Amino acid sequence: MRPPDFIGIGPSKTGTNTLCACLQEHPQVGLVRHVKGTRFFDRFYDRGWDWYVRNFARCPPGTVVGEITETYFQHPLVPERIQRHLPGVKLITVLRNPVDRAFAEYLQLSRLGLMTGTFEEALAQHSNLTQDNFYFDHLSRYQRYFPPEQILVLLFDDLQQDGAAFIRRVFEFLGVDANVTPVALQHSMNPSALPRLRII
Repeated sequence: MRPPDFIGIGPSKTGTNTLCACLQEHPQVGLVRHVKGTRFFDRFYDRGWDWYVRNFARCPPGTVVGEITETYFQHPLVPERIQRHLPGVKLITVLRNPVDRAFAEYLQLSRLGLMTGTFEEALAQHSNLTQDNFYFDHLSRYQRYFPPEQILVLLFDDLQQDGAAFIRRVFEFLGVDANVTPVALQHSMNPSALPRLRII
């Protein structure tokens, strides 16, 4: 068993599903067995290090190993925990216009029946919609524990405008073949939309 070489830290609704799908297609990359998100460093830290690395047991030998857990971005304890166990790990984050990101999350939660009312009403009633949007605060915590060369900061707009160039930067950062063009770039992963019939 081996620990990960990289971690995608989120935040949510910034193209993490597309990023994950592209990495899954790359023959030189091995993802955690559940494909996306162990949540070890925020939710399951008490399960211990051995539990965490067992999640990577199925990754092919010789691959660059990692995971994408979008909830790591805003959790205050995660940066120090990652640095304690994985001081040399590479971190990837994708930032999106904060209003667009919050609105996409609102649409997803509305579709699941977990949120009602207009977007404005939801913002007033659910502070969690904007928690991931404090990019400076969250990134500053990671920058206290990791040097700049270990953190790749990308923009969601770049993914939409030129997905091939976007994913090429990720592959170059990870040190794998950057000429691979994933099929996942041709599809919209987990698009957000309001439910057609809210009563359902």
